[in-house]
Amino acid sequence: MDKPDTPQKLVSHPLCSGCMACVSSCPTGALEKSQDKDGYYRPYLNTEKCTSCGKCVRICPVHNPEYKNSLTPDCYAFMADDKTRFSSSSGGVFPVLAHSFLNEAGKVVGAAWMKDFSVELILIDSVNDISRLQKSKYVQSYVGDIYLKVKEELERGEKILFTGLPCQCAALRAFLSRDYNNLFIVDVLCAQGPSI
Repeated sequence: MDKPDTPQKLVSHPLCSGCMACVSSCPTGALEKSQDKDGYYRPYLNTEKCTSCGKCVRICPVHNPEYKNSLTPDCYAFMADDKTRFSSSSGGVFPVLAHSFLNEAGKVVGAAWMKDFSVELILIDSVNDISRLQKSKYVQSYVGDIYLKVKEELERGEKILFTGLPCQCAALRAFLSRDYNNLFIVDVLCAQGPSI
C-alpha cells in the first residue's frame, strides 16, 4: 500500500491505527479527534486550517516506522505476589512498576475507565490511583492531550512511566522526536481492540 503524501490521504488511509500522533503534532490544529462510523477514534482534517506543511505525514509512526528491536532481546519472567496478581492482569507487573515510579516521585500514564465507561489514557501521581490503571480494557482508549502532558512533565525533569498500546507508544516517541532519560515506555500487547 502506498505511503500517503498529503494530510487528506493520511487521515483516510486504511492503515491508520488511531494513535493520534498526527493530531497532537499539528501546528495549526487542523487535525481533530473524532469517532468514525464504527466508533473508532480517527483523525479528522479541517481543510480550512490546514497549511499542508506535511508534519502529520512525516510524524505518522505507521508510515515512518523506526525499527530498534534487537534480534536477541533480554527476556525476563515476572510474577507478583498472590494479592497483587489477584487484582491484576498478566502476572501483576504493572502495579509493581507503577509503585516503584510513584514511590520515587515519578508519574505514571495508563488506560483508565471513565465515568461514561469510555477508556482514556491518564497521568497519575499517587499510589492510590494505581487501581484505576490496572486490568485489561479491551477497547480503544482515547488519547486526548496525553502526549503533550507527558512532554511537559519530561521537560520539567519528572520521571515518567508510560504504558500504552504499541501504536500509542510509537506515537509518543514520534511526537517527542527525541529520547529522554527520564522516560520509560512499556508497550502492552495488542491484537486490535474493538471500538467503544
